[in-house]
Amino acid sequence: MYMICILTNERKQKMTTEYPEEINSLSFKYEEIKEHFEDFIKHEGKDWVEEHKEDLHHEIFNTDYYIIGTYKAKQWLKDEVFNVIDIIKKYENFNFGSVSTDLSDPEKVVNMYVYIIGEEIVSDYRNQLEEVA
Repeated sequence: MYMICILTNERKQKMTTEYPEEINSLSFKYEEIKEHFEDFIKHEGKDWVEEHKEDLHHEIFNTDYYIIGTYKAKQWLKDEVFNVIDIIKKYENFNFGSVSTDLSDPEKVVNMYVYIIGEEIVSDYRNQLEEVA
């Protein structure tokens, strides 16, 4: 028996406009990811940050993997895996119109989630820099 699923225009619209809940310091592993960001910034130095301030998110969260290996990724996700997947699905549907992350691959799930959290961390960092200036 085969099931055919037809999405109505209303359902398609809802899929692409639902944004994940607010990302903040209470989000899963937020502080750990923020520490990664701060360590990266400290290691690279002020000159590097100034030179790359428009591409900080890309440089820190998109040029290398945060977690490598399926086992490590599963351990990192713990029992939050379905919440993390939900955030990724909402984020990608909202921003790209479809989900492209392989949600069956724990390593890809972790790294996409870190990418999403990283956006908020970099945004907060830039806002703090502007307040000081």
